[in-house]
Amino acid sequence: ASVINGLSRFASLAARPDVVERVKRIHDHAVSLCTTYGSTPCTEPACSNMELNMSAYSLTRLGFEEYWDQIDRFARNQTAEAQFLDPKEWEKGKAHKGRILDKEQWVYDHWPPELETLPFDDYANVVEKCIGGFMWTSADEHLFIPASVMLCCAAHALRTFHLIWKNSLVENIGGIAVNLHYNCENHLGEVISFEPFVGKTTVVLKKDANLRVRIPEHAAGGKVTGAVDGGIATIKVVGRYADFGPVKSGSEVSLEFPLNERTTEEKQYSFMDKDCARLDAIVPLRAKWRGNTVVALDPESRQEKRIYKRRHLDTEKYGTEEASYFVSDRDIYW
Repeated sequence: ASVINGLSRFASLAARPDVVERVKRIHDHAVSLCTTYGSTPCTEPACSNMELNMSAYSLTRLGFEEYWDQIDRFARNQTAEAQFLDPKEWEKGKAHKGRILDKEQWVYDHWPPELETLPFDDYANVVEKCIGGFMWTSADEHLFIPASVMLCCAAHALRTFHLIWKNSLVENIGGIAVNLHYNCENHLGEVISFEPFVGKTTVVLKKDANLRVRIPEHAAGGKVTGAVDGGIATIKVVGRYADFGPVKSGSEVSLEFPLNERTTEEKQYSFMDKDCARLDAIVPLRAKWRGNTVVALDPESRQEKRIYKRRHLDTEKYGTEEASYFVSDRDIYW
């Protein structure tokens, strides 16, 4: 996945049609081995999702706007679900009983005194300290191998979230664009998304500009309406975007679209051996969607630590609350 990310980035910089075509086919083949909500054969979705999402981002820079939906589906589903939030899920019986001396050696008894000296290592309240981290995850449950969260997964999940934050509301040669439907605020304005409850996104700009809001792939072909300060707005669909034209600073602009509640047939591929040279199994699943959000899987995992416990999202009812965001006075590049 990291190689594919590098190839796509090279293609976006070189912009050679032959390279772009080949890299796009390689990317699409890799994504075809994942579920549409981002579960990967390697069961490390926070890592592989990040690489494939960064690859998709490079393809959007080449004009393939449909890849924003891959980024959206992977991030709001499998990447988010890979987070460790409930300490009761941890299984002590699967954990290593010793302490690590180096990369290859575990010490189970009579470890040297330096392993007790901070900041070399700290074994107090480890489970509680891991809350918020990310882990191995199959299509339908957390995998504790061996009862661990992954440091690489945590960093890569954060990079995915930074990709979302950085590209939800951007300025380009055509004005200001909303590429991804998430709540966010920056120096350009604020975006409020009502997904997965209602197909609606509201934007308030902090400067006069032409505004375009991307229509999600699941809503393509459906009825799309716009409003400015509560009044009906005339919008023009250009490619995958609803173009509102010139918008004044402080005006509240809304795009409404169908959520397209649906069920998809999914396949979770798993491979044998470390080199993944042979197909081991294909697990069939059914995913229930509201927009780009998976709200249920069928069959559900029988494990208590199963993921996608999202029945509370399968409704049109929602609450609101006031929130303020830190808005940096400079761009943060990763």
